[in-house]
Amino acid sequence: MIEYIEKSKIKVDDRLRIRSELNTLIAKSVRKNGVVSPVVVLKDLTLVDGFSRFNFSLDDKMPAIVKENERDAFFLSIELNMLSNPYSEFEKARAIKLAFEKFKIEKEEIVKRLNPLLKFSKKISIVEDCLEVFKLEKSLFSLLEVRRSPVSFALRLLKEDREEQKFLADLFKSKRLSLSRMQIVYDLMYYIRKRDSLNFRQIVEKCKDTDVVSCLKKLRYPGFVRLKEELNEILTKYRGSLSFPEDLEAGYFYFSGKISSKQDIERIEKTLQNLKADKDVWDFLKSVRGDD
Repeated sequence: MIEYIEKSKIKVDDRLRIRSELNTLIAKSVRKNGVVSPVVVLKDLTLVDGFSRFNFSLDDKMPAIVKENERDAFFLSIELNMLSNPYSEFEKARAIKLAFEKFKIEKEEIVKRLNPLLKFSKKISIVEDCLEVFKLEKSLFSLLEVRRSPVSFALRLLKEDREEQKFLADLFKSKRLSLSRMQIVYDLMYYIRKRDSLNFRQIVEKCKDTDVVSCLKKLRYPGFVRLKEELNEILTKYRGSLSFPEDLEAGYFYFSGKISSKQDIERIEKTLQNLKADKDVWDFLKSVRGDD
């Protein structure tokens, strides 16, 4: 049942917020049309769902669903949000943290009742991993949340010590990296560190290029980069440039066209023979395509 409650009587407890930021996208609609969807409050009128609507509303009264039971209010809030504007994985993690710490919901009930609403990945241990995420270094946590990182990537970064976590946060932010490029940079640096016994700061200091991804690729796969440059030099005059995997996700490169120069054919043949003997290049190809 929907009731209309004076806005001044509704209590706001930011600890109950699952989204870290207010949804500014609904501000225009709320201010023009008023609050259409009701907020959810507890019997003491503490707000559980509808923080953005509450914040942007100019009305004196708000439509609200009043729930006697805290858990029922919480589960209703989750269900409504997942239907209208699904949570990111970090927001899902905050919902699980709230369920476990604030509402004292047992782990078994979280798995059986809450997770079907959240539709969390089966690759992680729902409660334990979601609670672990909040142990990340503060600036790294904030950045990953804004980029809508999956929890699995956050857990990988959590294995780094605090100093490395802080360095990664500063690097990702200063280079304005998207989530996908953050993952690529970390994967590249992780391998280089293991191979060369360097920390992340020492690795990045080797990069004078403004494009840190390109630089790290050269450090990680020097033979592959040489091959790419050599083939490009030969083939560009025939058809623009050779297409190589730029993000390490595609596991192929391609070129088609008629090569008229015997000298170029011989150079390509020699280059491909060198390719067969270059362990670094094969390591790269295996990393993106497997042993096939």
